[in-house]
Amino acid sequence: MVNQKRASVMKLHPTPQRIQDTLRKMAAAHAAAMAASEEAMSLLAAEFAEISQPTTRSVPEQSLSSDTPIIDRPMLSVAYQGRSCFLGNTLPLRLLERLLRRPNHYVHYNQLQDDVWHSDPSPESVRSVVKELRRKLRGAGMQKLAKAIDGRVAKHYCLNLAAIS
Repeated sequence: MVNQKRASVMKLHPTPQRIQDTLRKMAAAHAAAMAASEEAMSLLAAEFAEISQPTTRSVPEQSLSSDTPIIDRPMLSVAYQGRSCFLGNTLPLRLLERLLRRPNHYVHYNQLQDDVWHSDPSPESVRSVVKELRRKLRGAGMQKLAKAIDGRVAKHYCLNLAAIS
């Protein structure tokens, strides 16, 4: 009984040697965790550096100088008159693709909703995406193309290339 009591007292009041041993074990575990963290960070940095490198992909010269906008689907961008605008996999890209299917023809909101959204967004949502598309095109120096997106007919949009050529 005395030995059991002494053992429980030892657990509650560890000796300096036990404290040092425990601290050494903790320091070793911490050092191993830090080494693993540094290795993981190094791997992530290498992966990030690899994926953030710009990809080089030649775009045919006629597509860059063309007076007709060309969607570069793999690059998620549009090329027009020597410029390129990254749109990403977004509604503005899908909207421009849809308008390019029949340039110089007005497309009703309902048809745009079916073809671009595959749902029934509000007219405000349609206008918002058109506004975003125009903003991105202007930002890439494609003012003429941005201006060609014509919404003057009620509830319709058109890519009026005839007006800018």
